[in-house]
Amino acid sequence: MTEESNKQEVVAKEAPVTHDKCPHCGSTEREGEKIFKRLREEGYISDKTPFSNQFRVQVMDQEKLKKQAVTSLSGKVKIKEIVYTWDVCCKCGTLYCLKVEEIEQDALIQMQPMPGAQRPPFRNFPGGGFNRG
Repeated sequence: MTEESNKQEVVAKEAPVTHDKCPHCGSTEREGEKIFKRLREEGYISDKTPFSNQFRVQVMDQEKLKKQAVTSLSGKVKIKEIVYTWDVCCKCGTLYCLKVEEIEQDALIQMQPMPGAQRPPFRNFPGGGFNRG
């Protein structure tokens, strides 16, 4: 294992990573947070609504996900996500990351039926009989 890959492992284990000021100018004022504060004061959003300038990356091998879905009777599986929370500096306009964290969430997987496994709908015919097809 190289020193560089070892550093990457250590950083990953220490998540969440947080940045409390702009890396370019050092300002702590952020545009998105100012807007959220105003919307809370106007009553448009509740105090419980989290600041949500985020994008998420789901980290899951598709084959592993399929196996996990097949063995789960409820169709629920665990999915890991990397969540990046970001904002824009009020002073210089730099877009930067406030927080990076790894989370695990339940997801509901709907399995597709096997080809040919669906039965055609029943049709009701005059005379009370049912016929397929």
